Amino acid sequence: MKKRALVALTAVLWMLLIATVGSYFLEKGRIQDSARRQAQGKAEAAAQTIDGRLEQVFKVHRGLVDSFARRDFTEEALDRTLCDTLVKTQILFGVGTAFKPRRFSPDKELFAPYCRELPGQVDSEGKPAIELVQVEDSYDYTGPENDWYHLPLMQEKDIWQEPHHGRSSEAWIVNITSPLKSAADPHEDIGVGYSSLSLGKLRELMGSLELGQKGYSYLVSRKGTVIVHPKESFIGESLSEIAKASGDAGLKKVAASLGSKQAGYFDHYDALTGERSWVFHLPIATTGWTLAVNFFQEEMAADLAKLHALRPLLVLQTVALALWMAWLLWGARRRELDEPSYGRVSVAATVVLVVGAVTLVALHQSSSHGGTDEIVMMTSEEGMEEFLSDYETLTEKLGKSPSIRLPTGLFVQSMGFSGANDVALTGYVWQRYTESMLEELRPGFVFPEAIKHKVQEVFSRQEGDEKVFGWYFETTLRQRFDYSQYPFDAKQIWVRIWHRDFDKNVVLVPDLGAYQLTNPNSKPGLEEELVTKDWLVAQSFFGYKQHSYSTDFGLDSYTGQDAFPELYFNILAKRESWGALTVHFILLAVVAVMLFAMLSSITSEEKKKAWIGFSFLSLLGGASGLFFVMNVAHTRLRGEVPENLVFLEWFYLVMYLVIVTTAVTGFGVASGAGPRLLTYRDCLIPKLVYWPLLASYAFVVSFVFFGLNP
Repeated sequence: MKKRALVALTAVLWMLLIATVGSYFLEKGRIQDSARRQAQGKAEAAAQTIDGRLEQVFKVHRGLVDSFARRDFTEEALDRTLCDTLVKTQILFGVGTAFKPRRFSPDKELFAPYCRELPGQVDSEGKPAIELVQVEDSYDYTGPENDWYHLPLMQEKDIWQEPHHGRSSEAWIVNITSPLKSAADPHEDIGVGYSSLSLGKLRELMGSLELGQKGYSYLVSRKGTVIVHPKESFIGESLSEIAKASGDAGLKKVAASLGSKQAGYFDHYDALTGERSWVFHLPIATTGWTLAVNFFQEEMAADLAKLHALRPLLVLQTVALALWMAWLLWGARRRELDEPSYGRVSVAATVVLVVGAVTLVALHQSSSHGGTDEIVMMTSEEGMEEFLSDYETLTEKLGKSPSIRLPTGLFVQSMGFSGANDVALTGYVWQRYTESMLEELRPGFVFPEAIKHKVQEVFSRQEGDEKVFGWYFETTLRQRFDYSQYPFDAKQIWVRIWHRDFDKNVVLVPDLGAYQLTNPNSKPGLEEELVTKDWLVAQSFFGYKQHSYSTDFGLDSYTGQDAFPELYFNILAKRESWGALTVHFILLAVVAVMLFAMLSSITSEEKKKAWIGFSFLSLLGGASGLFFVMNVAHTRLRGEVPENLVFLEWFYLVMYLVIVTTAVTGFGVASGAGPRLLTYRDCLIPKLVYWPLLASYAFVVSFVFFGLNP
C-alpha cells in the first residue's frame, strides 16, 4: 500500500510538471505566432502605403513629362507649370527640366529651370516656401559625371536614381528622371524631366507608419544604397558595406534580398537596441526598392509578459519533483538513519534548492523592467498626438484656453547618485519657439523636484521659422527608490519638466525629431559613454503622467489643475550586482561553512574531544567572533540602503539564528542535557539538515522576492 502511494504521488508530480511545461510552451508558441502574423500584416500594410505614395508621385511625374510631348512651352509657362506641380504634390521637394544644348531656345546654350522648396521656410500663408533656380547657373549639367541627366537619355526609359546630396537642391534627394520628347517629333529627345523626392519627407512618411512604439523601418535602393534609415549616418551608404563593417547579420540578410520580388522575414538580434526582433523585407513594386521593417518581439508579443509569470511556478514544481526523486532514490527505503544514504539526500536537496534560487534570480534579472504604469511612454509622433488629443478635448469642454505645444528636448551627459534618494544630473535642455509663442511666453523651464539647480543659457539660434533656445543644467533631484530587492534592484530616474510659465496652458512635447532613434533600448537623450558607478543604464524614454492639483498656486490664470499631462524624461538602470555579491554573499557563504565546521566538531566522546579540541567555550568564542564580523557587515549594509529588510538582509537574519542555534546545540551536547533530536549520534540530524535548511531558506526568500514579483 505504501509503495503504491509513493508511485501514485510520483506520477502526479511528473504529470503536473509535464502539463505545466507543455501548456507554457504551447501558449508561448501561440502568442509568438499570432504576434508574428500581426507584425507581418503591419509590414505589408506599410509597404503598400509607401508603394502607393511613390506610385502617386510617379504618375504626377509622368503627367508632367508627357505634357511636354503635347505642346511647346514658353519660359513663363514652363516655370509656372513646374511650381504648380510642386505645390500640389507635397511629398516632392523639387521639379525640374534640363534641356539639351540649344533645344529649348536657339539663344540659350543650356536651360534647366528647377522649382524647389526652401527647407524650414514658409510663405505668408504658412505653406512651404518655394523658389525657382536655374541649374545651369550652378554647374554644367551635361558633364559626363552627371548620371541623372545622361542615363534616361541613353536608356530611353524612366529611372529612379540613387540617393544623393543635390548641388542645386542642397538636400538629400532621390530623382525620378525621364527623357523629354519634342512636341513636333515624339521620337526625338530634347532633354530630361525630373522630380526630386526629399528624403526628409520620405522619412516623415515612414515615421507615420503603424509599427508600434519601438518598431522602425528603412528603405534601400535596387543597388543597395540606403535611402532612409533611423541612423542618419547610413543614408547614401552601401548597405552591404555597412553590414560588413558592423558585422550585423540582419543587414547582411536584407542586403542579400535586394532585387528579389518576394517578401520574407527572419528572426534577428537587433544591434541598435539589443532586443530580439522580426525583420520583414518587402519589395516596393513601383521603384524596385526594398523596405525592411523591424518589429520587436517583446512589444508585439505583449502577452508573453503575463505568461512569464508562470516561470517561477515551473521552477517551484521542478524543485519539488527533484527533491521528491532524491528522497525516493536514497531515503524512502531506509528504516533507520543511514548516514551515507541520507548524506546523499542532503547533498542532492542542497544542490537542487540552490540551483532553484539562482534560477529565480536569473529569471528576474533577464526580465524587462519597464518603469511604472503611471507614465505613458512616448516614442512616436503618432502616439503623442493620440495621447494629447484627449487632454485637448477635456480643455475644450472646460472652456479653457487652447494648449500651446512646445517642443522640448533633453540630453543627459552625466549621472550619479549622491545619496540614497538623490540623483545628480548634468546636461542640456532645448526648446523650439515660434514668433507667436515668444509673444506670449518667456523661454525657460523648471525641474519641480530639484533640491539643487544651476542653469545657464548656452545658445539661441534661428532655425527656419523657429527660434531654438538651449540651456546647460546641473541639478540634484530627490526621488524615492525601491531597494527591497537589493542587490538585484533597478531604479527608475525621472526628470519631470515644467515650462517656466507653468500657470499657462503650455504642454511640453518631446522633440522626437532631434533623436536618431527613439526606441527606449537605444537610450535616446543619453551620453553614449555615460558612466554610472555600480549601475547599468538599460533604457531611456520620454513619457507623460497626468497630474491634478488642489491649488492654483495663487494664480487666477493657472490651467493645470485637471489631468494636466506633464512631460517626464525617464532613465531605467539596473544595479551591477557583483560588488554586493563579492562583499556580502562571499562573507555569508564563508560564515556558513565555518559554522558547519563548528557544528561538525561537536561531540560527546572524550577521544574525539581530545583530537578535535572541542569545548563549549571555544565554540562560544568562535560563534561570538563570527557574530561580530556579521554585525559589522550588516551595519555597513544598513548604511547603503534606507529601507528595512531588503532581500540580502534576510540572509544576515538567518545567519544570526544559525549562530545562536549552533551555540545552543554545543551547550546541549557538552552539558548532556540537550534534546535527543540535537544530540543523537553527535548531532547527526543537525549536520544532515544544515545545508538543506539553509538552501530551503534561500529558495523561499528568492521565491517571495522574485517569484511572486517576477
